[in-house]
Amino acid sequence: MPSLVIDGDPFTHRCMAIDDLVDRLALGLVRIGVRHGDRVGIWGPNTLEWLHTQYAVASIGAILVNINPACRPAELRQIASQAGVQTIVSASSYKTQEYYDIMAEVVPEISSATPGKIRSQELPDLQSVIMYGGEKRPGTYVMDDVMSVGSDQEAKILRECRSGTTGLPKGATLTHYNAVNSVYHLGRMLQFDKFAHTACCTVPFTHLLGCMLTSLCHVTFGVHSVVPSPGFDPEATIKAIDDERCTLIYGTPAMYVALFSHEAIARHDVSGIRTMMIGASPTPPELILQAKGIFRPEEIVTAYGITETCGVSISRPDDPEEKRIYTVGKVLPHVEVKIVDLDTREIVPLGSKGEICIRGYNVMKGYWGQKEKTREVIDPNNWYLTGDIGTLDKDGYCQIVGRSKEMINRGGVKVFPSEVEDVLVRHPKVAAAQISYYKIPTYVRFVEAYPMTASGKVQKNQLQEELKDIALD
Repeated sequence: MPSLVIDGDPFTHRCMAIDDLVDRLALGLVRIGVRHGDRVGIWGPNTLEWLHTQYAVASIGAILVNINPACRPAELRQIASQAGVQTIVSASSYKTQEYYDIMAEVVPEISSATPGKIRSQELPDLQSVIMYGGEKRPGTYVMDDVMSVGSDQEAKILRECRSGTTGLPKGATLTHYNAVNSVYHLGRMLQFDKFAHTACCTVPFTHLLGCMLTSLCHVTFGVHSVVPSPGFDPEATIKAIDDERCTLIYGTPAMYVALFSHEAIARHDVSGIRTMMIGASPTPPELILQAKGIFRPEEIVTAYGITETCGVSISRPDDPEEKRIYTVGKVLPHVEVKIVDLDTREIVPLGSKGEICIRGYNVMKGYWGQKEKTREVIDPNNWYLTGDIGTLDKDGYCQIVGRSKEMINRGGVKVFPSEVEDVLVRHPKVAAAQISYYKIPTYVRFVEAYPMTASGKVQKNQLQEELKDIALD
């Protein structure tokens, strides 16, 4: 039976206990007015309450709206307004974020409202706010009180806040059909049905990887889950691997860079890691080779996925090592992929670069309330146009080269930042690299750290803003 340990809590929450708590929360949500099809926002870091909310919302057929835990007032206003959020379930605080204060800035009416009867000029759909992890605040319910009061396949899971690196949130709408099928095939390809893992879960639940693997795939296959901290903390992660004897870890390349460079790794035993999974952004082969010398896992797998497709491809633990290092594996079973020329839109020969297009059960229904934006990325034949550039070899393995929007055309030569970044990180004094111009950069700036999203990706748009003082030729 799968179990869950969060933030070092010695109490292990087993499935039956979680099921009871979820039922109580679902009943409480219904009794305060949440109905099938309503949009319920979840706002906070990785906690047990986050998981309870995800399951409870799904069980009553409401629509989950994931809100980035680092969200600021302007982003909250946009997300809640765009999705027509009627209820927000929120943590009290996280790091420097005081969630009630942020909400009060967007919805000043909350301070004088009766719980469940918020009337907001900025967010006219918002009716209720439920908070956990702190004292009761004016105009809000306390989660414990809601729980004390008390699905169909197409019930949508509305994923926010693609906080990615491409700009403002898009509201990619996924169905349970998307999620359940993707989770099943991901688990089979990771061989969760053959090995009893204890997984160290480092990525935010709001991120596709955290939402799908930690809260859905692990429960489906009976994987024991360990969540080291509310947000990614290298030292807490390393300690959890040792204390809980974790056999599986997954995260973004930037997270692994932080783990490998942290002094705590010398004080703890991380030899229990059997499988290491890397995903969410392009992975330099040098990082994988570095991991082999530190974690010494038996298996390293890489994955490629985007919110709009619930995952796309993943390498298998028994794939040839070269394929696991230099590709992101094969597409999920029963999913179609094609690589097309950016100009002609014709399918390119095997091994040639082009835009990756996906079709299958994993593709979203569209962007919530944005038909034009949806038509831009899903063509009449239901192909999702990823905007990612890659190749496909004769054996079906996919390699990611970069984003079409990041491609640099200089003197007729098409250059992708990842090509240069992979070379730079081979230098022993370079932990990570980000390229914004040409194969041999005219300017190089060294920094102590990159601006990151809550899901562990480099914010390239913010980097560009910070580098505006450099006049490029």
